[in-house]
Amino acid sequence: MVCEAFKFEACPSRPLPDCVQSQLLPVRSAPRKLASDQLLQEHIREATLFDETDDVAAKPRRRQLDSEGDVTQTLLNSLTLEQIREAVYRLAPTKKIALRAHANSLEALLATSASSDEIVSTLLDVERTYPFKHCLLLRMEFDASKVKMPLVGEIYRSGGFEFKVSHAATSPTPTYTFEHLVEFKEWVEVEKDHRVRRTVITRHPIVARFQADRNLLTLSYPGFTHSNAPGSGANGYEKVVESLLQILSRDSGFRLTTLPIKTALKYFVGGANRRVLQVKADVDTPLARLDVSAKGQANDIEEALAAFISAHLPGVEKTALVEASKKAFSSAIPNSIVLYWINEGLFTRLRFWETGTELHFVWNNEAASYRLVDEITSTLSEASKAVVGPSGTGESVLSWVSKQASYTIITPGEVSSHFQLEPGEARTSLLMAMKTGLLEPVYRLVCTEILEEIPNDWSSDPSVFKRLLITVTGIQIDGGKPENLEVAFRRVAHTKERAQ
Repeated sequence: MVCEAFKFEACPSRPLPDCVQSQLLPVRSAPRKLASDQLLQEHIREATLFDETDDVAAKPRRRQLDSEGDVTQTLLNSLTLEQIREAVYRLAPTKKIALRAHANSLEALLATSASSDEIVSTLLDVERTYPFKHCLLLRMEFDASKVKMPLVGEIYRSGGFEFKVSHAATSPTPTYTFEHLVEFKEWVEVEKDHRVRRTVITRHPIVARFQADRNLLTLSYPGFTHSNAPGSGANGYEKVVESLLQILSRDSGFRLTTLPIKTALKYFVGGANRRVLQVKADVDTPLARLDVSAKGQANDIEEALAAFISAHLPGVEKTALVEASKKAFSSAIPNSIVLYWINEGLFTRLRFWETGTELHFVWNNEAASYRLVDEITSTLSEASKAVVGPSGTGESVLSWVSKQASYTIITPGEVSSHFQLEPGEARTSLLMAMKTGLLEPVYRLVCTEILEEIPNDWSSDPSVFKRLLITVTGIQIDGGKPENLEVAFRRVAHTKERAQ
């Protein structure tokens, strides 16, 4: 159920103020409405300017030059071919409208016979359902009675930036799209072998997702692709995002804080883990700044560094070097790191800003989806909460688990007794450790007697017990019944340890 505070009030969309409109200075004047066939062809020609040699559908979220400030064309430039096909289908589900190239997107949308407002609204709704490559993650606290959600059509100002709320939706997650304009100079090819330098105004969207059930705010955005754009300094998009966060705190009443993700990551990469690999790190140490990358996606930087040094240290165990490398990287100050998420087959780069942790998702083999974004951000968020010990003090369960030796069996009862937790809290803590890749579930029969056919040892595969088993005293036990199985957790081992 969506909290009452997250219901939004829609108001008629208003045009940008004159002071902003005056900045939109096209090389030749272009009417805002698409009325004639000649104008339609002009828009289509502009759209194909950079599409004739590149497959836009294969490059999610490619940022193209906007076609003279036209809102529809600007939106089309933000979407992939598949997303525009989805918009066409939504507008005319009973019509068969072929769309084979991005250049024909505008023509396909007009063929739906939908109004300009319907087209723009649908494109905005499609845009908010697909994540951009950048995501900022923050903890969100609020008083539902005092929260005032942004209004569609309103313009909010902070830090020298203006943001217009162009779209809002409540299902499945309350989502608001903020737009701001960016001016930059670019060489534009106007005809073959002839390029001119133009001042171009581009629209940059930021999609804010308010996950009240998880107390999470995520901002999804494409980021800057032009180094001379305002706010695109060494920290990229940080100034722009910080201004928007000030608006959400000031005008909407949210208390936004950073998550201790840097601390939580120590439990992901500081020991044996089957959830994530650290494949690149840019860190500061007292004497140097190190930027290390591992080759391929099956190796982490600690293994790579240990392999590099071990050849020159005869008599030193490589496993000792791996452990030392992990401790060294965990103790260093990270500027950015790249993680490979094993289950998702996905790379993410993490940067640690004062305002929060920014994740850059590399959508190569996987299709961009909020399902994957939420899985990863939820894991990081829950791990961040778990770094605090029970009652807010002392060692956390996650920290304690990370220090256990490989193959150590841990039962909920042991955790409950050690940390003075209720059984449910102990199981939740162990499940969190399993989600971060520190533990794996193991099973055995609830039986103290010796079995005739197989040993009653802990196994990660419950199917080995899924049959009628007989003890040496003749007792029959149906291993296929869940009530006859005992569940515990086992500390995972390093990949090299498992291979030995």
